[in-house]
Amino acid sequence: MSPIESAGVLLSAGGVFLETQRVVLCWPINIMAAGCYFYIFGEQHLYADAALQLLFISLSLYGWVMWRRKPPIASGPTPARRWFIVQCCGMLFAGRLLGVALSRWSSDPAPYADAMLTASSILATYWMAQRLRQAWLVWIITNGAYVVLFLSRGLDATAALYGGFMLLAIYGWFKWGFNRDVAT
Repeated sequence: MSPIESAGVLLSAGGVFLETQRVVLCWPINIMAAGCYFYIFGEQHLYADAALQLLFISLSLYGWVMWRRKPPIASGPTPARRWFIVQCCGMLFAGRLLGVALSRWSSDPAPYADAMLTASSILATYWMAQRLRQAWLVWIITNGAYVVLFLSRGLDATAALYGGFMLLAIYGWFKWGFNRDVAT
């Protein structure tokens, strides 16, 4: 494991744990972790995941601003089911389009998996910035699939990290279910 991957693992694990605790410091830590993984994924030719790190930096800045608001956002009822369905369909459509682009114009070894996981990660991060509990469900599924992808690329420590993320997402789902300052 390279020093950059070690730093990315530690920062990422810390950032996600702080998210489960709803600690605002999670966002700057996630920004540093995304910087590490931008470099790592670029070296592994996982272009969508590398680009995703740049988007994570932007979404983390957004989340940082949103979580600093008083009172916390999303403290009311969960948005309409149709809103969730539209966003999930948008994620699937975007993932499919990105997969086609990666398969035609890149050397990405797993273009459709890379693209779909990228799209679902964007959706989950956006929902997390909104403090929507459902973000944890998306993360559970996405992180499980990432474990398989990273093992196939020889990124064993990162695969282990994403296995840990999956466990933290399960923990976050239950923890956020017992708190009133997040949408349920």
